[in-house]
This record gives sequence, C-alpha cells and structure tokens, in this order.
Amino acid sequence: MNLRSTFNRFSALFFTFALLGGCATMSPNTSSIAIDRTFTSKSQDSRVQYIIVHFTTINLEKSIKVLTEGEVSSHYLVGDSPPTVYQLVDENRRAYHAGLSSWKNATQLNASSIGIEIVGLGYTDTSEGRVWHEFPKPQIDAVIALIKDIAKRHNVLPERILGHSDIAPGRKNDPGPKFPWKRLADEGLIPWPDAGRVAAQQATFERALPDIKWFQQKLAQHGYATPQTGVLDKATIDVISSFQMRFRQSRFDGQPDAESAAILYVLTTPKNSTPAALPAAERDHVHGDAMDANGLNRALSAVQNDPTRTLASLAVAAVRDGRVVYANGFGNRFIGASPAESKPANADTLYRIASISKLVTTVAAMRLVEDGKLDLDRDISDYLGYKLRNPHFPNDPITTRMLMTHTSSLRDGGGYYWEAKHALKDALVPGGSLYGKGDMWAKNAKPGAFFSYANLPWGVLGGVMESATGERFDRLMKRLVFAPLGIAGGFNPAEFSAAELGNFATLYRKRKEVAGKEVWDAAGPWIVQVDDYSKAAPVSRADESYRPGHNGTVFGPQGSARMSANGLATLMLMLINNGQHNGKVFLKPSSLAQMQSNQWTANGKAGATANGEQGDEGGKDLFNSWGLGMQRFLDKSGPGSGDRLAEAGGFTAVGHLGDAWGLTSAFVFNPITKTGMIFLHGGPSFDPETNPGKYSAMYRHEELILDALYRGAIAPKAK
Repeated sequence: MNLRSTFNRFSALFFTFALLGGCATMSPNTSSIAIDRTFTSKSQDSRVQYIIVHFTTINLEKSIKVLTEGEVSSHYLVGDSPPTVYQLVDENRRAYHAGLSSWKNATQLNASSIGIEIVGLGYTDTSEGRVWHEFPKPQIDAVIALIKDIAKRHNVLPERILGHSDIAPGRKNDPGPKFPWKRLADEGLIPWPDAGRVAAQQATFERALPDIKWFQQKLAQHGYATPQTGVLDKATIDVISSFQMRFRQSRFDGQPDAESAAILYVLTTPKNSTPAALPAAERDHVHGDAMDANGLNRALSAVQNDPTRTLASLAVAAVRDGRVVYANGFGNRFIGASPAESKPANADTLYRIASISKLVTTVAAMRLVEDGKLDLDRDISDYLGYKLRNPHFPNDPITTRMLMTHTSSLRDGGGYYWEAKHALKDALVPGGSLYGKGDMWAKNAKPGAFFSYANLPWGVLGGVMESATGERFDRLMKRLVFAPLGIAGGFNPAEFSAAELGNFATLYRKRKEVAGKEVWDAAGPWIVQVDDYSKAAPVSRADESYRPGHNGTVFGPQGSARMSANGLATLMLMLINNGQHNGKVFLKPSSLAQMQSNQWTANGKAGATANGEQGDEGGKDLFNSWGLGMQRFLDKSGPGSGDRLAEAGGFTAVGHLGDAWGLTSAFVFNPITKTGMIFLHGGPSFDPETNPGKYSAMYRHEELILDALYRGAIAPKAK
C-alpha cells in the first residue's frame, strides 16, 4: 500500500468533510445565503412512499376541528355531503395520522406517508351487534380520484396504498369492511388476487388447512406485522381480521379458513408458481370434502371452447357446505377485432342473467312483504290504482302470489315490455291503446287455476312494487337487494360505476337473419346481441320524469338484471344460510319457507285436465313444481325431458334457469345440503336446438356444465 497516496486521499477527504461541516454550522436562516442550484443529484425520490386511508367516526365539523386544532392531523379530509376534498397539511410536511405503525418492517410511517381521512361514522354498536355504515358513492369517487392523483405524482407503489387497519392491526379498524378496496383494484390502484386462482387453491386448502405458523409467515411476507409464535393468539387474530376486512369483507372474524388461506397464498405467490398441492396420491380425485379444481377447470374449458359448439364466454360458481368452493371464468366477455382487443371473462364479470332476474325480484318483493308494504294475497288492483281483471274472468281478482307462481292467467302473447312513455294500463285493460287483440290474457283458465310460465307477470309485479313504495324499480332493487348484500350490478347499467362497466359481458351468437330467417354459421363471426358498451355508454330506459307505477316493465324485472357468478353466489349463500348475511337477518326464515315451498305441482295429466304447461311446447317436462318466484327441481329425467341437474341424479333443488339473447344460465341450490351451482354463458356459436339434452329438457352443453360442477365440486364421496 502506498502510504503517501493514502495520506493525500485522506487529506482531501478530511477537507471535504470539514467544508461540509462548516456549511452545516452556519446560521439556520439560509435566506441570506447565495445557493447555487445548478446541479441536481439523481439519488432522490419523493418523501411520500405510502398512502394511508382512514375514517373519522365523527361528522365533518368535528373532523375539521380535531384535525386542525388537536394533536392528530391528516394531509387530506374528504367530506361526505357534498364530497369536498380539504387539504389540511402540505404534502411536503409530516402529518400525525398513522401513530404506532409498520408495513414490511418499515416503521414511523407518518414520516413517509400521506394520510387521507374520510368523514364517516364507521360503525354503530347495536343490541344485535356492530353495524358498519356504507360510504356514499360520490364520496368514494372523490377518494379514488385523490388517491390516483397522489399515487401518480409521487409514484407510490400499488402495494403501498393501505388502510389504517393494515399498518396497525388490532389497534385500528379503519377504513373498515365497507371501504371498497376491490373497486380500487378495478381502477388499477392496488393488487388483487385472481379469483380463478383463489377458487382453485381454496379447494386444496379445504382438504387440509395450513397451520397457524403458515398463516403468520404468509401475513408477514405480505406486509403485516405478525407474531411468529405458531399460536392463534389475539394479535394474530387481529392481523387475520384486518386482512379479511380488506380482501374478504363478507366475514372478518379473524379465524383462519380455507378461503382466507387461498387469498393469502395467491397474493404472496407468483402466478406461474406451482400451486400448493395435495399429496400426490390424492391429486385429480374428488374425496367428499376435497375438489379437483384443475380437473374441473379442464372440463369446463372443454365445454366453453368446444371447436364445433363454442360458447363466447362462461362464468361459474359452486357452493358446498354453505360457502363458495369454486368460481372461475372462461372465454372472452368481449370479443375484439383481434385477440389482443378481446377481454377475458372471470367470476366477477357482469352478465345479463335473463330469467334468474325473476328470483332476484322475488327476494326484494318478500322484503316488502316483511315490511308490510305488500300482501301476497291482496288484489293487485289496490296497488296499481286501477281495476285489473282477466276480461274472460271478470270476477276473479289477481294477487301478488299468482304473479309470482305463473298462475295469474297473464300470457306473453301480447308482449311483455313497453317503453317508459307508455302506461302499462294501456296494454292490460280492454280499450287501451296497446291492448290489441288481448292476447295477454288466457281464455281457458281463470287466475289461480293454471300454471303457464310467462314474463309479463313480472312486469306487472314491478309496477305493483313501484306503486307500493313510490320508488322506481331499478333503484328499489338497488336499495333492497344489491346494496345491502354488497353485490355489483343491478337493473339499470346507465347507473353502474365505471368499475362495473369495465367488467361487462357482451352477449353474442353466430347467427344472422337472411330473408327473415335465422341462419347459424359456426365458422362465421360472433354477432353482438346485447350489452356492447365498447363504443357508447348505456342509456337509461327512463329519466327523472318517470312516475313509479306507470310501467313496471321498463327495467325488466323478468330478465334484465346484470350480475356476476360471484354476485349470484352471495345471494345464494344468503338463501342457503337461513336468510342470514354477515351474521344478520336479511330475509326471515318464514319468507324463505314460502319461497321454497310447493305452490304448484303438475298433476301429470294432459289436455283439458292438465293443471299447467310443463315446458317448451308442453312436452319436455321441464317445469314440474314451483314455489314463489323459483322453480322446484324434482330430479325427473328422460331423453330430452325432465328437470334433472346431474347425470347420476340425486340432486333436488330450488332456483331458476334463464335463456335470452343467446345466454343461458342456471341458479340452483339445495338448502338442506347447503350446496348449489351457478353458470352464465355469453352465447353459442351453434343453434342450441340442435344440441338437445341427454337426460333432461336442458340443452346438452348446459347438462355438461352443471354435471361438471356437480361431480367436480359438490358431489358426495362415493361409498
């Protein structure tokens, strides 16, 4: 070593430090110092590394006072009415909002974060338990816009947009389980677990749940400050609960379960990694409480992607033991001019669910019955404001129950939808401008005497519900069903959020009209049938001048709901779990009992002695029994006839089927065994009539989908 050169280098280094040290000891008032800013270091970034979301639990006036005059502060406060954004602390300065906190071993997060407080009560503790309050949509819109702006300006990583409960589990629970983290994911702001991977992995964890040490390690890997004790202590429960509040908001009890494990695994494991698996001897087999998700994926993909009988898209879900054990999507919800422009379907894709809408409408109607707004056996004329009778049976009143059981004597021969400018009365009452020949009324059977499946009764029911409440049907359904269950979608796409419209299924067929005839061409292009919003936003069927009760058909109670497989699964879980949702009564057991109990059963007779029509052209025996707003599947079977849902038989159920605009769908469940199946597909490349069922009145591709779900996800272990 050359000592002289070493000394010279040391001397130069010492001089440099001395110079810097001298600068450091100058007066802190640098306003009088001439500073040369010619040079800029490349080794720097924003002070802001995290965005932390909170709620205040107090009103706007008190929130401003606390955050400006007290020891707690936040950079931003978002009011609720109207949703105003207030800046309380400059972004370049530290606000005191996070407290004792950490994320991925980073602590003192006040120094490196921006805090956003949302005005909201958070929750109310009642005698029936804690009730969490929803955030108004306009307020959330403002919060998301603010987060987008901050994240873009400071280049905040998606995994660093967090809630207070994430960085301080147990100590804090805000912004709570009603904050829409999934919507932030849909906006591209935060990571979110792939639903298909979660469903597949959940099946494995249903067979063998990882131990507590695994949960603790994975939670710490994701970012949470988690004890590593191998014991399910209070601190670990608090962390799991915070994790569930963000990623599984339907239940956040802090208990380790297969679904939480699957979500955690997907979040912490790269997509192309080998999934956690069962022992080799158990793979690719169904073992009672186990499920071969990969085999089920292959079976359903083969149905959707059959080269001779292709379905544009397919979304499915399966329920076993009262919880969702499988959900996935296949094919493309939107088919672009090139593969790069196409968009894949998943279990959260919103489809026009066709006649399953009738069951959804029934749920809302039964809530109105419970509230005393509707009486199932009252003359509907009392609600509509005019006398409504089948002119062939003028002395027989029509009741809500008859509408919901297809025994009202209303038929579809005269139509079942009219624009908002028309009054429904003009289509139903003789002499009306839309009455025509009166083909909407049965001539051979009085109200209550004969079952004939029809759509028009549900438009009338929509009018009854509007008249009873004074609310427009689409918004009434949002209030009674979609919002309280936390389900995306509804009956009016014009009022959907950008996130909802961003995961919409366009329905297709490969057919066109030639000389007034439908011509199918499996090798031809996919032709849009409905719900293509790629070029223009949806338009509401009614404006604010619409008077509730004027025309109940406008928003399509019979078939125009848009829902996803996962959304329908949430509805199914409520129906299966005795009307409970998130530990609270959503629908009374007595209402469920009426819906599921026998209201009509075919007498098996033909001709004039029959008490109903059992299916297409009266000969397929698809309809054998009916409850309130739902079909009762009796497991009858024959070549191309019957209501059997699984080839081996044995699965009786209640629920509903759907068929419109190319889509067919099924929502079927057994409330005793707590099992169920859901599918929605985006339209066929072939004429379904050329693909009849093997053991039921359904089409063969429908049989294949349902049978795959039954055998792959919910079938009991072979004895």
